Amino acid sequence: MQELFTTYYQSPLGPLQISGTDQLIQEISFLDTNQVPVAVSSASIPAVLLQATEQLIQYFQGHRRQFELPLFQEGTEFQQSVWQQLYKIPYGKTISYLELSRRLGDTKTIRAAAAANGKNKL
Repeated sequence: MQELFTTYYQSPLGPLQISGTDQLIQEISFLDTNQVPVAVSSASIPAVLLQATEQLIQYFQGHRRQFELPLFQEGTEFQQSVWQQLYKIPYGKTISYLELSRRLGDTKTIRAAAAANGKNKL
């Protein structure tokens, strides 16, 4: 199993935790405002996590609309298919869970698609 690393970014929306290996981003999540991130030396953080932080800074400054990072999170085949559809939603756009289930090929999967979205760590 690969070593996991974590860094933090104080975004305009609150503190973010960015976690992954030395090659992949596995999670970006908001922290509760009462959780104080521990300062981490950038020398001990893999380049891919620093790239994620930089791209988030660019995004919040309005200079980036698409992320270019290697991503991976554990999940079932169905969850992976839902997450792939979520990545395809363009900047500034939203879709309903019904539309998401249509894109997956079966409107009966609406609840499962919503549940998979809720488990999305990215």
